[in-house]
Amino acid sequence: MIQPSNKYFIGTIGFTTKKSCANYTRMIVNALDTRIIVNESHIHFTFLCDLIQNHPDSGDKIGAGIKHFIVTQNYINKSNTLAVMRCDDSKENFSWTWGSNCRDYLKEAYRILESGGVLHIVEPTKRWSETEGGQYGRVKEGTEAVKLIELLKNTGFRVETIQIEKFCYFRCVK
Repeated sequence: MIQPSNKYFIGTIGFTTKKSCANYTRMIVNALDTRIIVNESHIHFTFLCDLIQNHPDSGDKIGAGIKHFIVTQNYINKSNTLAVMRCDDSKENFSWTWGSNCRDYLKEAYRILESGGVLHIVEPTKRWSETEGGQYGRVKEGTEAVKLIELLKNTGFRVETIQIEKFCYFRCVK
Protein backbone atom coordinates (compact mmCIF):
# COMPACT_ATOMS: atom_id res chain seq x y z
CA MET A 1 0.00 0.00 0.00
CA ILE A 2 1.35 3.44 -0.92
CA GLN A 3 1.47 5.88 2.01
CA PRO A 4 0.34 9.44 1.22
CA SER A 5 3.08 12.01 1.63
CA ASN A 6 2.87 14.57 4.40
CA LYS A 7 2.09 18.12 3.29
CA TYR A 8 1.80 19.88 6.66
CA PHE A 9 4.33 19.87 9.47
CA ILE A 10 4.65 20.98 13.06
CA GLY A 11 8.35 20.51 13.66
CA THR A 12 9.16 17.00 12.46
CA ILE A 13 5.61 15.65 12.85
CA GLY A 14 3.97 15.39 9.43
CA PHE A 15 0.29 15.36 8.48
CA THR A 16 -1.41 14.61 5.18
CA THR A 17 -4.21 17.16 5.70
CA LYS A 18 -4.71 20.43 7.56
CA LYS A 19 -7.64 18.82 9.37
CA SER A 20 -5.49 15.99 10.75
CA CYS A 21 -2.87 18.54 11.81
CA ALA A 22 -5.51 20.68 13.56
CA ASN A 23 -7.11 17.65 15.24
CA TYR A 24 -3.76 16.44 16.57
CA THR A 25 -2.90 19.91 17.89
CA ARG A 26 -6.35 20.29 19.46
CA MET A 27 -5.94 16.91 21.18
CA ILE A 28 -2.56 17.92 22.65
CA VAL A 29 -3.66 21.40 23.76
CA ASN A 30 -6.98 20.30 25.26
CA ALA A 31 -5.33 17.38 27.12
CA LEU A 32 -3.14 19.82 29.08
CA ASP A 33 -4.35 20.88 32.52
CA THR A 34 -5.24 24.56 32.81
CA ARG A 35 -2.84 26.79 34.74
CA ILE A 36 -0.06 24.31 34.06
CA ILE A 37 3.39 25.58 33.15
CA VAL A 38 4.81 23.75 30.16
CA ASN A 39 8.59 24.19 30.41
CA GLU A 40 11.59 22.38 28.92
CA SER A 41 11.04 19.33 31.11
CA HIS A 42 7.42 18.85 29.91
CA ILE A 43 6.78 16.23 27.24
CA HIS A 44 4.93 18.72 24.98
CA PHE A 45 7.32 21.69 25.29
CA THR A 46 9.09 20.98 21.99
CA PHE A 47 5.77 20.51 20.21
CA LEU A 48 4.50 23.89 21.47
CA CYS A 49 7.79 25.55 20.45
CA ASP A 50 7.35 24.10 16.97
CA LEU A 51 3.68 25.11 16.94
CA ILE A 52 4.40 28.78 17.70
CA GLN A 53 7.04 28.80 14.95
CA ASN A 54 4.19 28.18 12.48
CA HIS A 55 2.34 31.32 13.62
CA PRO A 56 2.44 34.09 10.97
CA ASP A 57 3.59 36.51 13.70
CA SER A 58 5.97 34.06 15.39
CA GLY A 59 8.74 36.66 15.77
CA ASP A 60 6.37 38.99 17.61
CA LYS A 61 4.96 36.16 19.71
CA ILE A 62 8.35 34.70 20.71
CA GLY A 63 10.01 38.08 21.27
CA ALA A 64 12.97 37.71 23.68
CA GLY A 65 12.71 33.91 23.61
CA ILE A 66 10.52 31.23 25.13
CA LYS A 67 10.76 30.63 28.86
CA HIS A 68 7.65 28.42 29.10
CA PHE A 69 4.01 28.14 28.06
CA ILE A 70 0.91 28.66 30.19
CA VAL A 71 -2.39 26.90 29.53
CA THR A 72 -5.63 28.68 30.48
CA GLN A 73 -9.28 28.04 29.72
CA ASN A 74 -11.30 30.14 27.28
CA TYR A 75 -14.28 31.49 29.22
CA ILE A 76 -16.56 31.43 26.19
CA ASN A 77 -16.16 27.93 24.76
CA LYS A 78 -14.25 26.24 27.64
CA SER A 79 -11.41 25.11 25.35
CA ASN A 80 -7.79 25.55 26.37
CA THR A 81 -5.83 28.59 25.23
CA LEU A 82 -2.09 29.13 25.14
CA ALA A 83 0.22 31.92 26.21
CA VAL A 84 3.99 32.07 25.88
CA MET A 85 6.01 33.43 28.80
CA ARG A 86 9.07 35.04 27.30
CA CYS A 87 12.60 35.10 28.72
CA ASP A 88 12.11 38.77 29.68
CA ASP A 89 9.04 37.71 31.75
CA SER A 90 6.56 39.31 29.36
CA LYS A 91 3.54 37.23 28.38
CA GLU A 92 1.85 36.90 24.99
CA ASN A 93 -1.29 34.95 24.13
CA PHE A 94 -1.33 33.12 20.83
CA SER A 95 -3.88 31.35 18.71
CA TRP A 96 -2.86 28.29 16.77
CA THR A 97 -6.01 28.11 14.65
CA TRP A 98 -6.95 31.56 13.37
CA GLY A 99 -3.37 32.78 13.28
CA SER A 100 -2.13 30.00 11.07
CA ASN A 101 -5.18 29.57 8.85
CA CYS A 102 -6.93 32.96 8.73
CA ARG A 103 -6.79 33.21 4.93
CA ASP A 104 -8.31 29.71 4.63
CA TYR A 105 -10.98 30.52 7.24
CA LEU A 106 -11.98 33.67 5.36
CA LYS A 107 -12.15 31.80 2.05
CA GLU A 108 -14.30 29.11 3.67
CA ALA A 109 -16.57 31.72 5.30
CA TYR A 110 -16.99 33.42 1.94
CA ARG A 111 -17.72 30.08 0.26
CA ILE A 112 -20.44 28.99 2.70
CA LEU A 113 -22.17 32.34 3.25
CA GLU A 114 -25.15 33.09 1.07
CA SER A 115 -25.09 36.30 -0.92
CA GLY A 116 -25.70 39.10 1.59
CA GLY A 117 -24.49 36.88 4.45
CA VAL A 118 -22.67 38.66 7.30
CA LEU A 119 -19.32 37.83 8.93
CA HIS A 120 -18.36 39.48 12.24
CA ILE A 121 -14.69 39.60 13.26
CA VAL A 122 -13.06 40.91 16.45
CA GLU A 123 -9.25 40.87 16.52
CA PRO A 124 -6.46 42.67 18.39
CA THR A 125 -5.73 45.84 16.43
CA LYS A 126 -1.97 45.61 16.90
CA ARG A 127 -1.79 42.20 15.24
CA TRP A 128 -2.99 43.61 11.92
CA SER A 129 -1.32 47.02 11.97
CA GLU A 130 2.09 48.52 11.30
CA THR A 131 3.97 49.55 14.44
CA GLU A 132 6.44 52.28 15.24
CA GLY A 133 9.75 51.05 16.62
CA GLY A 134 9.41 47.44 15.48
CA GLN A 135 7.35 44.57 16.80
CA TYR A 136 6.63 46.01 20.27
CA GLY A 137 6.06 49.61 19.23
CA ARG A 138 2.84 51.58 19.14
CA VAL A 139 0.46 51.22 16.22
CA LYS A 140 1.25 53.79 13.51
CA GLU A 141 -1.64 56.17 13.06
CA GLY A 142 -3.41 55.49 9.79
CA THR A 143 -2.31 51.83 9.59
CA GLU A 144 -4.82 50.41 12.08
CA ALA A 145 -5.74 46.88 10.96
CA VAL A 146 -4.85 47.58 7.30
CA LYS A 147 -3.54 44.04 6.80
CA LEU A 148 -6.82 42.43 7.87
CA ILE A 149 -8.92 44.90 5.85
CA GLU A 150 -6.85 44.07 2.75
CA LEU A 151 -7.22 40.32 3.40
CA LEU A 152 -11.00 40.66 3.78
CA LYS A 153 -11.34 42.66 0.57
CA ASN A 154 -9.07 40.28 -1.36
CA THR A 155 -11.28 37.40 -0.24
CA GLY A 156 -14.30 39.19 -1.71
CA PHE A 157 -15.98 40.63 1.38
CA ARG A 158 -17.41 44.13 1.50
CA VAL A 159 -16.34 45.67 4.82
CA GLU A 160 -19.35 47.68 6.01
CA THR A 161 -18.45 48.48 9.61
CA ILE A 162 -15.04 49.16 11.12
CA GLN A 163 -14.58 50.03 14.78
CA ILE A 164 -10.99 50.32 15.93
CA GLU A 165 -9.75 50.66 19.48
CA LYS A 166 -7.53 48.16 21.32
CA PHE A 167 -9.52 45.53 19.45
CA CYS A 168 -10.97 46.04 16.01
CA TYR A 169 -14.46 45.00 14.96
CA PHE A 170 -15.46 44.34 11.38
CA ARG A 171 -18.88 43.64 9.94
CA CYS A 172 -18.35 42.15 6.50
CA VAL A 173 -20.91 41.20 3.87
CA LYS A 174 -20.60 38.73 1.03
